[in-house]
Amino acid sequence: MATSTFERWLKRYRFWLFALTLILVAVLSWGMTSIRFAADYRAFFPEGEKTVEQLDALHRQFGKSDTLLFVIKNPKGTMFNRAYLEQLHELTQRAWHIPHAYRVDSVTNFQHVFAEDDTVHVEALVREPADLTPAHIQLMERLGRNDIELVKRLVSSDGQTVGVLVTLQFPPQTLDAALAATAEGQRLLDDFARNNPGLEVHLTGLAAVEAAYPQAAQQDMAVLTPLMYLIILLASVLMLRSLGALLVVLIAISLATAATLGASGWLGFEATALTGLLPTIVLATSVAEIMHVLSAARQMSGQYGERRVDLACAAIKDTIKPIAIGTATNAVGFYSLVFAASPPYKEFGVLAAIGAVMALLVTLSVAAVLIPLLRLKPLEGAASRRYSAYMEPLLRYPKLCLLGFVVLFVLAIEPARHNLINDRIVENFDTSIPVRNATEFAMDNLSGIYRLEYVATSSKGDISDPAFLQELDRFAQWLRVQPEVDSVTTLGDALKKLNQTMNGGRPEDYRLPVDPALAAQMLLVYEMSLPFGLDLGSQINIDKSATRLVVTLTRLDTQQIRDIKQRADDWWQANARRSALIPGLGTGEAVVFANLTHISIEYMVNGLLFELLTITLMVAFFLRNAGLGLISVLPNVFPFFIMFGLWGLWRGEINTAAINVCVVVYGLIVEATIHIMSHYKGLRLEQGHSPREALRLTYQHVLPSVFANSVILASGFMVMTLSPFSMNADFGLLAVIAIFLGLIFDALCLPLVLLTFDRFLWGRAATRLAAREA
Repeated sequence: MATSTFERWLKRYRFWLFALTLILVAVLSWGMTSIRFAADYRAFFPEGEKTVEQLDALHRQFGKSDTLLFVIKNPKGTMFNRAYLEQLHELTQRAWHIPHAYRVDSVTNFQHVFAEDDTVHVEALVREPADLTPAHIQLMERLGRNDIELVKRLVSSDGQTVGVLVTLQFPPQTLDAALAATAEGQRLLDDFARNNPGLEVHLTGLAAVEAAYPQAAQQDMAVLTPLMYLIILLASVLMLRSLGALLVVLIAISLATAATLGASGWLGFEATALTGLLPTIVLATSVAEIMHVLSAARQMSGQYGERRVDLACAAIKDTIKPIAIGTATNAVGFYSLVFAASPPYKEFGVLAAIGAVMALLVTLSVAAVLIPLLRLKPLEGAASRRYSAYMEPLLRYPKLCLLGFVVLFVLAIEPARHNLINDRIVENFDTSIPVRNATEFAMDNLSGIYRLEYVATSSKGDISDPAFLQELDRFAQWLRVQPEVDSVTTLGDALKKLNQTMNGGRPEDYRLPVDPALAAQMLLVYEMSLPFGLDLGSQINIDKSATRLVVTLTRLDTQQIRDIKQRADDWWQANARRSALIPGLGTGEAVVFANLTHISIEYMVNGLLFELLTITLMVAFFLRNAGLGLISVLPNVFPFFIMFGLWGLWRGEINTAAINVCVVVYGLIVEATIHIMSHYKGLRLEQGHSPREALRLTYQHVLPSVFANSVILASGFMVMTLSPFSMNADFGLLAVIAIFLGLIFDALCLPLVLLTFDRFLWGRAATRLAAREA
């Protein structure tokens, strides 16, 4: 049996290739020592996007802050009794020692405004536990359940739940600040829970959410990666039926995965919740490459007997072209994620593309050296023929069957159209992550953690201007009656309280002052009366030309957040009288997240178009046939329409993960199509088989490895559905659906398309083929 130049070269230099690959893997793997986890949800924010720029502008004026919220509930009654208030006072005092805390708010240190002996006082409700007399506790409960600055912010309307809000200011470029603050907060909460076993206690807030991202990533890497290894090993044993082949698979996937993770460190990418999926993705793609070669070696083993080095080189030669094309399509698919709006997805795409290339290099070097050590059992002819037996009815009625696929496609379009673009921020984590349960508990019993923020600038450059304050107050009053709003914090509330107190506490005097000088004097008195750490620095800027209005929202999904922001922006633009200016309108972390899913579609449409065009041209170039390049699109685009149709019937909502899955998985499933078309072309043009016979032989030879790879890929993505990060879990489930649909279309639809358009594919060779068939 003649050997090619490539086989001779590989046989001669295979050990050198293996050694160089090991050196490269070792160097890249060293980068794993530099990997750091990014405990910052802002890592997902797209740079340069309008809502992000507005949020950054707000932070420049008022400081960038994060929060921890202790939520405490007495399920048997009110929190306003001496024992619980003493414990709450102690917790409030201890919370000042949380790393990076610069403000702590609770009902015990709430700055109460009152008049005594014709003097206005501003004091904490509890200075010492001795202050907690029965009369004072009644006052605290009355204020807590009615004061606009406390109710649904630090005290529930029924008095059963209270909160301690810690505002944190992290130094820039500090990755573990949120982790340290949350860990100390959790320690305080645990101490509080031990001392008060009858209370329900939880810890949430933006800092706690930040800390949950690396927790989810680490949990993915600790649980999903070993599980993926187990599934791959079991599948390899079942499909290859060789423990030696199992060892080859294990070595190949481990080397490719280690090199890819190390590349992350060398490139300086910070690990996020997505990084936990990288080993799973690389394992799935690298096992597909080595399985192709091993499957080919098993099929060809009967031809080579004991010449196992020749067998290894022949198996690699037989599969290198479709594997190389498949690697290229995988890399292009992953790299298309650089079009994503969110930076972690861009980095994930780059790393996964590196993983695809490393998988090819590792497959060639490992297979050439280790396959000769194996004794592979040939695939029995009857077993091989089973993979093409189903095709007989398809080939007998090709046009009717093809029409059935077209009808299925049309039926899938309608439910696919009903998918809503939506997301639920806190539900990105499942209930195994404590912050998910804590946040839902807070939203159900006390207050939401999502905020809509406005920066209002006085047209006169002075926030004590009565016209400015009145205009802002009208806006606040409108916001407070919206069903999506828990509370609104404005500067005007404190001035109304001061005005009422200075006028004998009469209800009709709870209003803003109309005299500019009096308003300025009240603001000065109030500022001077506030203790350190509880000043107005988070509400007014340094030159007192602008103030911050904070809207705390109830439990909302991203579409509802977008809706309330749009209504609020519209109300302001329709009713503002130009005394107050809000140039950027509403912003906030929740607003950026709410906008992220929508802008991700715009970004990823570009990525998908780039991928479709590039891969189609690559297929046409490598197979030397433009028709095959175009045909490759059909069985790989249709599955996504069906997938979204099924998703529309079941879930009816798509998030960022659903958008990105199209880009990633297209490059994976088109690989199987390339294998089939490459083999079919060889049988038609080089060996002159008829279309039907070429299809039968093609599917006998290729479908076993295509089926095996699809099962292993789907198994890998199925593991992702166990991720505690819902975006990852949804991504995995959608990928599984797409991969199996891709397999079905390759097995059932692709042969029909090839048969139908066969005479149009071969150009001038078509006449010669037709004559030979006649």
